[in-house]
Amino acid sequence: MCSPAREPLVPDVLPADQAARIREAFPDLDGVSAEFAGAGWDHDTWLLGHETLLRVPRHPVDPGYFTREAAFLDLLGRHTTVNVPEVSHLSADASLLGYRALLGSTLTDAGLATLSTDQFERVAEHVATLFSEVQAIPAEETGQLDPIVRRGIDHVERLQNGIEQQLRGVIPDRDCDAFEQFLPKLGETIDTAPLQVVLHGDFGLDAVVTDDQTGQAGFIDFSDWAIGDPAGDFGGLTWSAPELAEAVLDRYRLKTAAGDVLARARVYNKMIAAGLMIHAQIGADISIEDARADFLGRFGLV
Repeated sequence: MCSPAREPLVPDVLPADQAARIREAFPDLDGVSAEFAGAGWDHDTWLLGHETLLRVPRHPVDPGYFTREAAFLDLLGRHTTVNVPEVSHLSADASLLGYRALLGSTLTDAGLATLSTDQFERVAEHVATLFSEVQAIPAEETGQLDPIVRRGIDHVERLQNGIEQQLRGVIPDRDCDAFEQFLPKLGETIDTAPLQVVLHGDFGLDAVVTDDQTGQAGFIDFSDWAIGDPAGDFGGLTWSAPELAEAVLDRYRLKTAAGDVLARARVYNKMIAAGLMIHAQIGADISIEDARADFLGRFGLV
């Protein structure tokens, strides 16, 4: 049988340098359609041939850039019952990563607000299942995957350096001082967590893909997976979707062992807001003004 005709890469959408890298690494993707699917702070994501999501760094990266994430996704596929990406393409130098697109679209604040009660409960159940199954993975199984263990001192030192190098003189001293005064509490919260588990690492609504047709939810963006406090995966939800965070916690299998998850998660969403200002200064796809507005809200400084 003849293969169906394929649409060419869209030259005015896909940058020429990225298109060339894709063609060289993956001949099977040469000539397929390309649709912009989103951007991380350091990479773009393209939907190629209507079925493959390919993540492409915007700037040169070291070989092995996606090795850690690809290996984790392989491990994840053996331990979870929810929909997660399955790697289909990994370049020889591991600087490009592709997987079959999950059905549906990324969940947004507006999309969450329009869910029916049944849909909301299904999403909560799927998120709780993801957290419960990922966090049940024995940490020793990640030993060969270059795990990052979250320690208070690492976060405190990194954020302290970010304040001095990126924020002093850019935002008011009052804001920098509030950020600095928060750091000891952050470090203590990280180091006194009752459990250390495997985490998604950067969970928020934008990591949830929902499909209206099937009612299923899938999950993406595991590049920041780590070992740490289980409350870390609730951090983004407690700010943007507190009702969902509560519903997930009700269904969460480690609820008792994990202690006061939501209280610690509120500390972590402050960390997210503060850290976002630093990322805004070093290339994240957000303005320092917008990042600061979020920071002021989370720290009660408005």
